[in-house]
Amino acid sequence: MRRRRLRWCAVLPVALLLGALVLRSTTQDTYDWVVDEDGPVEWATVLVYLAAALLAVTAVRRMHRAQQRFAVVVWSLLGAAFVGVAVEEVSWGQRALGFDGPQALVQRNRQQEANLHNLLRRPYLHGAYIAVGVYGAGVGRSLLRRIPWTRSRCWYLAPGPQAGWCFGVLAAVYLYYELGEPVAESLIGPHADSLALGLSRLQEVGELCLALGFLLFALAAAREARCRAQRDAPRPMPEASGRPRG
Repeated sequence: MRRRRLRWCAVLPVALLLGALVLRSTTQDTYDWVVDEDGPVEWATVLVYLAAALLAVTAVRRMHRAQQRFAVVVWSLLGAAFVGVAVEEVSWGQRALGFDGPQALVQRNRQQEANLHNLLRRPYLHGAYIAVGVYGAGVGRSLLRRIPWTRSRCWYLAPGPQAGWCFGVLAAVYLYYELGEPVAESLIGPHADSLALGLSRLQEVGELCLALGFLLFALAAAREARCRAQRDAPRPMPEASGRPRG
């Protein structure tokens, strides 16, 4: 059962990426609609982050019962971050609700949107995505296991194998965007436009995979916290027998 679940967790993000590439090469108009602003992929990302936030609340409650105080702090912050990322994805409802947003923020935003993440320069934003992707793909848990203090806390500090593929797909998309495309352009020249994944908004699919990775991470943390709370719960004393001895 565990192997089957791990297999599906690996297939899903890879299938999303390959499906997007096939759709892009066969039906460009449909692909553009799917990955466009306020399109299906973006709203799916929002819903997944909100689901991850709800799971984070469940995990925090169970961690509190298991007396994992540091885990409670970490996952309280992560839950708040999931909500923040969800509303950032749709620019705090700017287009859906039809408001202009703070002009000081919109004018500094490279996409004229009321969000914060687009204020970062591309190398910094993409570098952050790559770092998160590599960390979640297994490097983070591998490093934490080498440190005595974090070895027993890996289960809530770094994603496990089930979520790792989702983070890996994110890292692969942005690594190709930053490193693969320049190499392709230098080798192929003008024909490299057909390989320009960044211009076709494939990063939206990578960000959906990131959201799925955090959802699986939250699910695993909530399950582990429940197991630890049940294991550490005081067991009821056996009732004394009423029969007289002797």
